[in-house]
Amino acid sequence: MPLSDPIDPERLLRAIARKESRAGRNNCPRFEKAYAPEGETFTVQGREYTGTGRYYAALAEAWARWGMACAFSFGSWQIMYATALKNGYLGPPWGLWDDAIARPYVLKELGRLIKRYGDNLEEIASAWNAGTARFEDGRLRAPEYAAVVVKFYEAAA
Repeated sequence: MPLSDPIDPERLLRAIARKESRAGRNNCPRFEKAYAPEGETFTVQGREYTGTGRYYAALAEAWARWGMACAFSFGSWQIMYATALKNGYLGPPWGLWDDAIARPYVLKELGRLIKRYGDNLEEIASAWNAGTARFEDGRLRAPEYAAVVVKFYEAAA
């Protein structure tokens, strides 16, 4: 859904935070099994998860230093440690729980997504949630997520 005006990054931050963490009121870290070693089982808040290893290779060195915290998303925007790392973050994963620390890396990633997807808010939101906007067949990877972020973005006008 292309917009008539350029994407407002601050407004997009608010929309994502509203979706991801109830605008920062529920910003507990979330374990993402795709960032954990394939086949290894982890217990998080009483639930067992088995790592798929999909994105683990890029984190192997950090994993040796910081452990399973590398497989969590943090803060109001639920930024993945791997995403922050790719955008220049050098601290420990749990540092991203502090929105003041996470914000510049969230903005860098959103800037990259805006540059890639232009004014297509659905694609930007889908890519924020799923890593890329679309499957090879053209379907959005995270259509429900994208629809909610678009709704929150439009409501914040």
